[in-house]
Amino acid sequence: MALSSKVRRILLLENSFLRRRLLTKKKKRIGVHEMNKKRSVLGEFHHVYEELRLDRERFFKFLRMSIETFDFLLSKVQFKLTKQVTNFKKPIFAAERLYVTLR
Repeated sequence: MALSSKVRRILLLENSFLRRRLLTKKKKRIGVHEMNKKRSVLGEFHHVYEELRLDRERFFKFLRMSIETFDFLLSKVQFKLTKQVTNFKKPIFAAERLYVTLR
């Protein structure tokens, strides 16, 4: 015995649990927030990091370590911090992850 769509809907709406699930709208899921998509244009790392590497003293004051120490530390942990690049998302690269962690 096949039920019509109207009858199925009435039966579903009588069940309070199913009614809540049917009547509540699901929020649209966003893979990457709009603000994070603009990270490479507006983010601190992309503006400050290259300038800091040009001035050893400012780099030391900002990250509390020399450029050589930062590079050594990055070489040791880069494998663990590196994420795979996919068609859907651009990952945060290892240097930026370390920079944010130390800052």
